[in-house]
Amino acid sequence: MKRLWLVGMPENYNPCKDILLGPWCILGNEEKYQNINEINFEPDPFSSFKEMKQSADMTSNFAEYYLKILVDHLNKENNINYSVRSWRIFLMPWLLSLVQITFIKQKLINNVISKYKNENVFVKLLDDNIQWDFIDSMDFLKNGIQDIHFNHWIFSRLLEKVAPDHWKFEYTKVNYKKIINNKSKETLKTKMKMEIDRFLPIFSVEGIGITDALLFEAIIFIKSLTKNKINNSLQNNEKSEIKWNLNWESLVSKIHPKSLNNISDYKNMEPKRKNLLIISFSSLYHNDMKRGGLCLSLEKGSKLVATQHGGCYGTHLVHSRPAAIEYQSDSFISWGWEKTSYSGNNIIPASSPLLSKKVYKQNSNKLIFVNSSFELFQKRIDSSRQPNQQIHAREDIVNFFNHLEDEICVESLFRPFHYGSPSLDDKDYIKRKFPYINFITGDLHDELMKCKLLVLNAPNTTFNIAMSLNIPTISIWSSKHWEFDEIAKPYFDNLSKQGIIYSDAAPAANKINEIWNNLNDWWLQPQLQKARIDWSYQYSRRSKHWRKEWIKAIWDSK
Repeated sequence: MKRLWLVGMPENYNPCKDILLGPWCILGNEEKYQNINEINFEPDPFSSFKEMKQSADMTSNFAEYYLKILVDHLNKENNINYSVRSWRIFLMPWLLSLVQITFIKQKLINNVISKYKNENVFVKLLDDNIQWDFIDSMDFLKNGIQDIHFNHWIFSRLLEKVAPDHWKFEYTKVNYKKIINNKSKETLKTKMKMEIDRFLPIFSVEGIGITDALLFEAIIFIKSLTKNKINNSLQNNEKSEIKWNLNWESLVSKIHPKSLNNISDYKNMEPKRKNLLIISFSSLYHNDMKRGGLCLSLEKGSKLVATQHGGCYGTHLVHSRPAAIEYQSDSFISWGWEKTSYSGNNIIPASSPLLSKKVYKQNSNKLIFVNSSFELFQKRIDSSRQPNQQIHAREDIVNFFNHLEDEICVESLFRPFHYGSPSLDDKDYIKRKFPYINFITGDLHDELMKCKLLVLNAPNTTFNIAMSLNIPTISIWSSKHWEFDEIAKPYFDNLSKQGIIYSDAAPAANKINEIWNNLNDWWLQPQLQKARIDWSYQYSRRSKHWRKEWIKAIWDSK
């Protein structure tokens, strides 16, 4: 009889007998099984980008459909009549994640059932008698999405009612202990920041200081004197049903965070500026109190303009959360792009205040390899690496340094990713392989702004910064792991043609070996610089006149 492991793996692991649902099964055993590439895990949930995109659209539509059911229920329960527009901002960050992580796990379960349905299989399931009692969205993230027991629990619920009759189950109990986030006592500085955010919401935008915030809020006040229609019609999904392996209503009731029951609980967080709010969502997604205060303003007629706060916006084929939430604002201020295949016509391009204030000036001889996330439990359906692909990405780092000449290796710094979730180890793994390489564990910014060459393995915010600030950069990511929106793809293709982006680690390292002693001769080539400038103007625009652009963006907002 085969043994299916939803999480974890046995001490007497036998590849002929044991089925490992995914790479997370090895967590805690990486020292014992260092040749992780030789272990057979079940395939990732999505076999193609087309399937990923279809799944993202389906789950987003279901989340929007179910949102309206929750809105009716919560309005009735709290004796209020708040709009779907406000409830979407309040509930969707949690709801979309719940829908998409459950769908991903269901695909994994259904695939393994289909594959082994004719075999005798034994599975350890986690008992259903656990009280999750999530306090808020952050609690759901830390003690739900990123918790091994929660993942075991939800896998169990998705499997127990649809498994073949001849499969054997054993229910296990766990002494579940929640990780309590002991919030530090509020300092005077923290309280002042919260009050500034309430009086000057635009201060939340990355790169905008207090003086600029005062200027822009004055313009917003003048702008708000004009009457513009609030956008309530961007999201118009048809009814969408998903055939779940479990009782969806029961799942929602068990893990609905207590903080998301009533928007009215957050009147003390309502912004003081009422008519037009320009806000970065970076501090809102896991802060239910701030979102609740914002939603109360929306109920009183405030218009909402969201702003870009990092990479991936406008470039990725699938970017579920902004599409479902931020792009549904009355307007959205981007870092230069105007349209994707899935955004509306409410995008306003402008130079990034954050990028416009940064300055790169090389004064070191260091190569910096900045690693990206190797997390194994996906938070959403997005264009990013799937769990098995994380293994290959980690091996790409090894291949890269193996092909890099020794004289360059000794000048190299490695930046591990800062993890808050179950992930493949990068720091200790790379240290074992290359004990002579030094690590950056503190602030990356100072080193980044003076390095000789930057090496990246993901098209994330650091890539945007590098292209915008003209930092010599070589990137390594597989075209099988990342897919870009059809409008953005030609801009990435041009960077690849100029040798800035590589699909394989060895050619990237060999290119660095070739150009290291004359790096600027390569980086400053006119055709390469044109490709970089074209990409940056679209996706990481910066300008010394950025304030003028923002004044225009504020005035042009709907």
